[in-house]
Amino acid sequence: MSAFERYLKLQQRADLTLGKIIEDLKQKGLYDNTLIIALADHGEGFGINNVKQHVANFYDEGLHVPAVIKFPAQFKVKPKLIKQQYSLVNVAHFVVDQLNNKNPLSKIKNLLSFKSKHKNTVYFNCWNERKCFGWKEGELKTVLFPKTNTTKTYSEINNQPTKLISEHKSTDLELQKMQDEFDLYFNQSWKAKYKAFKYLNETSGWNCIKGKSCKFIKN
Repeated sequence: MSAFERYLKLQQRADLTLGKIIEDLKQKGLYDNTLIIALADHGEGFGINNVKQHVANFYDEGLHVPAVIKFPAQFKVKPKLIKQQYSLVNVAHFVVDQLNNKNPLSKIKNLLSFKSKHKNTVYFNCWNERKCFGWKEGELKTVLFPKTNTTKTYSEINNQPTKLISEHKSTDLELQKMQDEFDLYFNQSWKAKYKAFKYLNETSGWNCIKGKSCKFIKN
């Protein structure tokens, strides 16, 4: 069995697990009142672009993940396919916004909006951000490699191979400027209208103060 076939087996198991959760919600009478979001934290590489796994996979197969959203029944939301890019950074913001929200589609913009200097810029980092980070604007992707002070620009068009367009050494000042903009995006905050909560894992989490703000934090 190939690595790709083993991966598909894992996805099948994940699908079955999600199905059991949904069935349990239905049996308990909670399904119609539950907001469900199914997504992935990263993709996977199987040798395309000479990259395997996901530790330093900044190509589309490593970054492009789906998001399937099921709204509570009372919102009467019809199925809709949205092809616009989104960032996982905005998912928590989107979920908090659904509390006491009577018009969910008006708030989906918070999942698709980007607080950056350039409209529709999506920021990302490798699983180990010390290896690489960058952003994508349309079909162009800029990737920075801090260890070598190298910046590369790629062209990514759907169903076509990724092409390296340019590569150059960045000065410390350029890298710091790019790092500052990257940090500004990932450290964005928003108003916490409803209640306070804190979630932390080993490396990061969210801290929300009622009436003030929610902010992403790192340990």
